[in-house]
Amino acid sequence: MLKFKSILIAAVLVLTFTSTVSASDTNDIKTMSVTPDEKYPNGYYDPELGGTIGAVYRTDEDGKLYQVPLSQWVEEQKIEQANTFKEEMFKKSLIYQSPKTTQPQSDIGIMAYIYDQYDESGNYQKNGSAVRVSDDLICNAVKCNVYVEMSRTIRSAFSTNLNSTYERNTVSAGVSFSYTKEAENSLKNGYNWEIKRGETAYVAFRPHLRRSYGYLYHYIEDGGSKWESSPREYSSVEYPIEKYNGTAEGEFYLVYR
Repeated sequence: MLKFKSILIAAVLVLTFTSTVSASDTNDIKTMSVTPDEKYPNGYYDPELGGTIGAVYRTDEDGKLYQVPLSQWVEEQKIEQANTFKEEMFKKSLIYQSPKTTQPQSDIGIMAYIYDQYDESGNYQKNGSAVRVSDDLICNAVKCNVYVEMSRTIRSAFSTNLNSTYERNTVSAGVSFSYTKEAENSLKNGYNWEIKRGETAYVAFRPHLRRSYGYLYHYIEDGGSKWESSPREYSSVEYPIEKYNGTAEGEFYLVYR
């Protein structure tokens, strides 16, 4: 659901934005790809956004925005790319074999315990998918302000093999960092982004997510013996990172077009 209203007065664009989305629409392994931009030497072109990120902002515990140096932000993207590559290598190395121990179904006692277990192999912080929180503003004055009020709910997303509530609960209970099903990030008091004459820009938001990946095991335990009832599965979950005040971590971009 997406709704916003806009009022253009003088050179100020005012928008209100509300949405509810998943942490990742597909839970695919992906990372941002940014390159320096010749038009904006201090910015980085992002193909997903279709423009150049000229400034990055985050909110503190009081909900106030502060600017993050682009050099710091770029280093964080490199760390995310390294972690994504590590997960890709883990996923490619998996060999789905038959259960290590098999036992005829008729030999399973009536007191047999059937359960799943998630063993996390790795986790890392990453950026979620970006979403616009304003329209384009073409500045025809000496300077213009893009004023944004926003509320966004970020929800967790699981890999496609996790079809049942039980499996998803098993994975979420096995992550090494506190699991958060959903969290909200908002700019209830609004904020002004300034651009100059001749520039066209908009504001976008990306949530910060925690990604966990590993094996989901399917076990049967009976009479002191335990074996895998079916092959282990590669599984993953992405979920919002929650700050101390209960809001979702994320970052805002001033994107030039």
